[in-house]
Amino acid sequence: MRKKNERVVTGILSAAMSVAILTACADKTPVEQPQTEETEAIPDAYEKILEEYKTMMSEKWDLEKISEKNLCTLVGAFYDDNAAAHTGYLLYDLNGDNQPELLIGETDATEAVNRMIFDAYTIKDGAVQQLFVSHERNRYYLTEDEAGACMIANEGSNGAANSGWTYYTLGEDGLQVVQAVICDGLADEEHPWFLAHDDDWDVTNDEPIDEQTAQDMIDSYTQNYAKLDWIPFGE
Repeated sequence: MRKKNERVVTGILSAAMSVAILTACADKTPVEQPQTEETEAIPDAYEKILEEYKTMMSEKWDLEKISEKNLCTLVGAFYDDNAAAHTGYLLYDLNGDNQPELLIGETDATEAVNRMIFDAYTIKDGAVQQLFVSHERNRYYLTEDEAGACMIANEGSNGAANSGWTYYTLGEDGLQVVQAVICDGLADEEHPWFLAHDDDWDVTNDEPIDEQTAQDMIDSYTQNYAKLDWIPFGE
């Protein structure tokens, strides 16, 4: 998982306010047609990324080389079971600016836990920028509500006593913090749950909440993890 100063932490409203926040986010970054058609041409700027993933899977790069290229090491788990079929990509407009982002993920999205986004990129001023990359204890998901608003959910952990569930949107300057729920048993063993409004994982300036409220918040987003129509690399 990323160190504290590397995490983009967001949080969650109370269960009763979850829908309201998502609606508000929709007003800020409207997504009229969030997911592009599979037939849409891949921008040239993204082609290099796709080629790197294809080469990684065909040559079965080790974890060190994958990390050097800043690609997703989790793809290596599929090396012995046709990685190109289990890993896919698609274009998805995350913020409604009509310039789709490139997402890479697991094609078997039946279970919510498998709906992870392995890697994500955007184009700014003609250059590709990586938005995030998932790791074993630092996983990203896309959430969609009924109105079509989308957010990026991050599930991170430093261990059993310190975990975070983060939610954010994509703005002009990159990922924008919305809110976060932090569980920090090292800071307060009896009352470890906090509602945060920043990304520093320092709960001394966060709002304490009870466990049930925290879990309801997390569940309200988890149930909206998007099941995307990935294009397998093997096609």
